[in-house]
This record gives sequence, C-alpha cells and structure tokens, in this order.
Amino acid sequence: MRLRSILITATAVAATVVPVGGSASAVGTCSVVAPSKVLLDRATVRVPYRLADDCGLAGAVYASWDVVHPADGVAGGLTFDGTPSATWTLHDWQGPARYSIRPWSAVDVDTALLAQNTAATTVKLGSRLSATTARSTGRLSWSASASVWSPTIGDWYRRPGVAVSVMHLPTGASTWTWVKAATTSSTGRVTLSVVPRPGQYRLMVKETASTWASYSAAVAVG
Repeated sequence: MRLRSILITATAVAATVVPVGGSASAVGTCSVVAPSKVLLDRATVRVPYRLADDCGLAGAVYASWDVVHPADGVAGGLTFDGTPSATWTLHDWQGPARYSIRPWSAVDVDTALLAQNTAATTVKLGSRLSATTARSTGRLSWSASASVWSPTIGDWYRRPGVAVSVMHLPTGASTWTWVKAATTSSTGRVTLSVVPRPGQYRLMVKETASTWASYSAAVAVG
C-alpha cells in the first residue's frame, strides 16, 4: 500500500529511507518530471517518472503523486520513497487521455511538508504505417497498410477509412510538404503514386485526438 500519511516520525524516516540529497528545508519544493507523451502500443506500458533536482536540494525523503484520468479519476500512483525514480503501470484498457499528475504529499527528514508541482502526461494509441515502394515509367508508387493498437482486442487492428498522405522533402529543405492523399480500404490498405521530384518521400497518417501519427520509411529520389 502506498504510504499516504504525512505524520512520519523522524526516527522512522531515518530507519527506512535515505535522503535524495541536499539539506532538509521546511519551505522547500519537490517536483516530479513527467514524460509529456506516452505511446500506448501494447497491453501494459511502464511509464517512467523521476524527481527534479529541487527535491534533493530540499532534502526530500518521501514524495508521492496521483495519476488522474480526466473522467475516471485516480488511475495509479507514483511513490518516491528514498528513490529518485518511479514508474506508473498503464494498462491499455485505461485508454488514451491527458492524465494529470497531482501532488499527494512530500516531506523532508524533519517531516516538514514540501511544496509539490502538478504535471501532465498525454497518452495516445500507437499507430503503424508499413509500405512497399516501386518505381516504373517515371512514377514512384506505394502499397501501404495502416494499423492502430486496439485496447478492445488487445492487438493491432487494420485502420479503415483513414487518410494516408504523401509527403515530400525537397533537396536542401528542412520542412516536409504535403503532395496528395488517399483513404484506406476496409482492410486498412491503400495505394498511391506520384511523379517524383528530387528529394525524399514518405507516407504519413496524421495524429488524432486519440492516436499518434505514423510514418513510412523515407525514399530518396535523385
């Protein structure tokens, strides 16, 4: 069970934990560093978090945060009990969302409360875009397949009706530009072709509210 009480005696703290570092401070702060983006592409994902340097400077010996789903409430917790890192076990059935990392308690060796930050982690489903290329009669062609991780079936699922775009990076340029797009079939497949210009080409499925973007491998054109 995650330690919740802030009524920790100095003796107990000294016996069970090692300070993160620095000297104790009754008015110090302790912050958690949260990953801003998490890819949900399997049944269980272990998401890493760590303490910021201010925790060591404040002499923190214990700190905890709740991981909160915007609709379903507490989805897990992070406990730093004399350690600089912790993980949140994310299950795919918890789904994509912007999770808030909310403070619960943090104390120094003298059991003085430390101020904590609030952070956020955005979780979206992973997507894949695989493609084979062919060149003939002055055209560059792709046969592609788009898929997305499905928490419902616990596996990858072919994405029907999704737009797949051809992107071009001209020689010497740093920004990809849109060329054309086509929509996947009921089995998640699509074919596209272009008359290529010098540079690189790749396919892309855009990021959505629940799914991260995906890209095919780039193809160079001389």
